[in-house]
Amino acid sequence: MTSILTNGAAISALDTLRSINNHLEATQQRISSGLRVRTASDNAAYWSISTTMRSDNMALSTVADALGLGAAKIDTTYTGLESTVDILSEFRAKLVAAKEPGIDKSKIQKELNQFKEQLKSIAASSSFSGVNWLETNVPQNLRHLPSLPTDIVSSFIRSSDGSVRVGTTTIDVAEISLFNLGGGGSLQKSPGSLGTIGGFRTASLNAVGVGGTDIRATTGFPFALTSSDVISFDVAVDGLISQTVTIDKTLVDATLGIANGNIATHAAFATVLNQALVAAGVDSYVYADLTGSQLTFISKGNTGAPTSSVVVDNITRNPPGPTGFSSGYEQRATTGLPLVLSVGEQINLDISVDGLASQTLTIDDSLINSSLGVVNGTINDADDYVAVLTQALINAGAGSNIQVMKVFGSSIRFTSTESSGGSFSGVTLSNIVRTPSGASGLAGGGSIGSAAYVRANGYYAQAQYTFTTPFTVTSGSLISFDVKVGTGTQTTINIDRNLVDAALGTSDGLVNSAAAMATVLSQALTGQDVTVTSSGSQVIFDIDPAQGFSANFLISDVSDNVKYRGADFDIVDVDITDPVNDLDNYIDGVDAMLERVVNSAAALGAIKTRVDIQTDFAHTLMDTLDKGIGRLVDAEMGEASTRLKALQTQQQLGIQALQIANSNAENILQLFNQ
Repeated sequence: MTSILTNGAAISALDTLRSINNHLEATQQRISSGLRVRTASDNAAYWSISTTMRSDNMALSTVADALGLGAAKIDTTYTGLESTVDILSEFRAKLVAAKEPGIDKSKIQKELNQFKEQLKSIAASSSFSGVNWLETNVPQNLRHLPSLPTDIVSSFIRSSDGSVRVGTTTIDVAEISLFNLGGGGSLQKSPGSLGTIGGFRTASLNAVGVGGTDIRATTGFPFALTSSDVISFDVAVDGLISQTVTIDKTLVDATLGIANGNIATHAAFATVLNQALVAAGVDSYVYADLTGSQLTFISKGNTGAPTSSVVVDNITRNPPGPTGFSSGYEQRATTGLPLVLSVGEQINLDISVDGLASQTLTIDDSLINSSLGVVNGTINDADDYVAVLTQALINAGAGSNIQVMKVFGSSIRFTSTESSGGSFSGVTLSNIVRTPSGASGLAGGGSIGSAAYVRANGYYAQAQYTFTTPFTVTSGSLISFDVKVGTGTQTTINIDRNLVDAALGTSDGLVNSAAAMATVLSQALTGQDVTVTSSGSQVIFDIDPAQGFSANFLISDVSDNVKYRGADFDIVDVDITDPVNDLDNYIDGVDAMLERVVNSAAALGAIKTRVDIQTDFAHTLMDTLDKGIGRLVDAEMGEASTRLKALQTQQQLGIQALQIANSNAENILQLFNQ
């Protein structure tokens, strides 16, 4: 329908053109801004999310900057700690060098003083942006504080409920500080530190008692005992127990499970000896121990005597023969027998046993007649000569010290019974003379055998250490150690402030001398069979004699309950030129300082790694959030560009359509011109 009032085609074309222009404007805005959601009216949900996340991303950017600042502080502090470790290592090495006898400690002290200044310089200069974690100004002692935390910003967190919070990484400055105004830094003394506990902590207190011994060689194996043979010897233990021990064929056979009385080896002999001690009833006091061919009689040290000893002597065999013991002897062949001494004739010979002064033996016709039951003064063979010599020794008072026997057919052996008290076992013959001149019946140049034996007194278990530096047991401090006596159970002993004050009659917990330390330890060890005394600077531990000479004791695992293993001095106070100061205490204390600084550096290094990781994560997270926001609100420029061209074309077409619609109205207007 054509109307003079309304141009419907033009209105339609205008509406189309207006719509195209609106779309064209929106597309142009997307292209110019790069956003498809620029305002809340574009997409309220996406706009809200993107706006919130952009705000969060700005916060994350600030977190990343804060992490960089924190990393700089950590790097600065870590560098200072690394340098401190190096200097402390050198410091400790110099202290160890000062232990060398004859070294000039004053020169070493000069080096130590320079190290001290360098340590203070490191602590003072390890500052970043006015923050210094190595030199702090806290008025309290850091060891008395539960912690001294400082935080560095490490994250920005939005929870599922929409709330936000800032995450931090906490660093305990109390564990890092080297020097603090109120004390407690790693290079300062530890409050309540007991140091080496006056040298007790590092003392070696493992004491073993030893019973008295009689050591001698064994020899002559194999040898056998017949039913008529008896070996005997006397054994005395601790000067209280004395018993004659006998060995016969019956004992040998029963002990070794044989029937021929043969003792074939050193070991078999030791077995027989111990059984003989049992038979004699002294096995609870002494025993025999074999090492190689050396036999040791050892006192068990349980007789209650104040000393411990073993004496084995009067070793004999009847009839004469090998005893298994290596005893000193001299052996002479007989010659010119039979031998006759007339009235007025005599044979004299000097004999020495076990290194003692010589005695002169005299043989005359009356001795021969009485010894052999004859009347003609005749010695017919070696057996007769043994009988005569034995009686001559008895007459001279040496019969118990020397045994005479026939060996190898016609030779005579003079053997020490080792009962003379001499320093070794041996027999020496000399000056064999017949008066008037004539044959003596004994050949010259005899063979000599000597056997040393060693006797040593025993001693009770004892240990000692040198008291070094005074220390104070504070309230709440506890010293602990383990003690084990003999075969008893191990017991833990505790020493606290109350025990110290009660033992010393004081109220300050101070232990300032070896005497005081001995008093405290003696009180603590009551009922443990260990007594403690002092002598000068020595603290001496003795086992209760009732435990026996062979008992031992061990004191170990000395420790305390102080929270920090630390020094009882400041590093800047170290002075090795003062004889009052103990080098071992300095070495132990500096080692504790070094250990603490190393632990601090390790902990800070771990935090540094975490901060580096968190920094990388923050940057990655910001990039990820940018991508996520872009997916929500960014315009797709390729699509927008194509759409823009299409809309521009549509706009041209719309304008042309509007022109056409307007031109149709000219035909109507011509009606009014006619």
